Amino acid sequence: PQFPTVERDLAFVISKDVSNAELVGFIRDASDLIRKVELFDDYEGANLLAGKKSVAYRLTFYHEGHTLSTEEIITVMEKIKKGLENKWGVEWRKEM
Repeated sequence: PQFPTVERDLAFVISKDVSNAELVGFIRDASDLIRKVELFDDYEGANLLAGKKSVAYRLTFYHEGHTLSTEEIITVMEKIKKGLENKWGVEWRKEM
């Protein structure tokens, strides 16, 4: 690619009834800048309430016409976070 990609991670606690496919689809639909969404952690067990799971996703951002700005990434990440909070009431674990 002519311009660099940018990666960000999201980690949160959500109902285990919500599927990976639902979450990936929701995140992908947030912006055309998102090129890849990868689940890299899916945990159920100790330290979590019954019926909950902790998941973590790596998002890859890319624009074919320019280098992405920090502001562009922050805007999309905030949209995703608010959307996940509103739709599923997620509890945030980590953002990098």
